[in-house]
Amino acid sequence: MSQSETATVWKCVGRAFRYWEPKRLIYNAVLAVVTLLVSWKELVEIVSEPPLRIVGFVVVVVCFLGLANLCYCLAYLPDVIMQMTPLSESWQRNRWVLFTTGTAIACVLVVVVLYAPHPM
Repeated sequence: MSQSETATVWKCVGRAFRYWEPKRLIYNAVLAVVTLLVSWKELVEIVSEPPLRIVGFVVVVVCFLGLANLCYCLAYLPDVIMQMTPLSESWQRNRWVLFTTGTAIACVLVVVVLYAPHPM
């Protein structure tokens, strides 16, 4: 890879970073609201449980939070690739579609995981 190609890739990564990182707050807020709405009844029951169960619940939530943010990082891959194609201009105007679709899929996964049978 030539020096100019490397510079182009880093320029695309910088643009992706400036687009995606401010939206990470929105993504996490949406997932938090969906999680609270879907699991409200269970959360109320857990508060009255022994502390060990509460700690277990917090550990599970933190693990899922980490996984959700790791999945969010996957958006960089198609974004950088699309910026390097001739469709770059239209992609930059329409990448909100990827954000919206990814957030919706994450919300569906939250509902599926919380309604799946689990030991907690």
